[in-house]
Amino acid sequence: SLAMFYVVVGAFILSVVRPNPFLFTIALFSGYLVWTGFRRARYKNAVLNKVDKITAVIGVLIILILFGYGLNLIQSQNSIGIVLIFFGLGMVTFVFEDVRALKSDLYKSKLRIANHLQRMLGGTIATITAVLVQQLIPRIQNTQIPEFVIWIGPTIVLTPLIFYWSK
Repeated sequence: SLAMFYVVVGAFILSVVRPNPFLFTIALFSGYLVWTGFRRARYKNAVLNKVDKITAVIGVLIILILFGYGLNLIQSQNSIGIVLIFFGLGMVTFVFEDVRALKSDLYKSKLRIANHLQRMLGGTIATITAVLVQQLIPRIQNTQIPEFVIWIGPTIVLTPLIFYWSK
């Protein structure tokens, strides 16, 4: 949890020092997953509290940012906006689950720990993908390596771990 927190903070700092709105939005997405994953690891009460309600509202704001900036990029003929729309759709699922959890005791026992692992690894995948895309794609543009390998590589490698640990 702490290592992913540092990665997200580093992404925020890097996206400001070396202006990169794309990386900033991915840091928001990853940050939400890491924060809610951390909350699931620590959450043991029957009722979620005010922090969780505020987190859900922030999640909705992040969705709007992802969709808004993603659509802006697409209108500017930049296909990377599709990635932000895709992450925004994923965020809808996470926030919906969190809002549903506010109304029930959804996060008890094994489900709570599985949710923690899913969120932490989801944040890890998003962060690794963003860094690889920003750093490697410009370097492979005139090579035989297709860009989609960079985009889907972390997901292909790490998603099976999510399924394994969730079971």
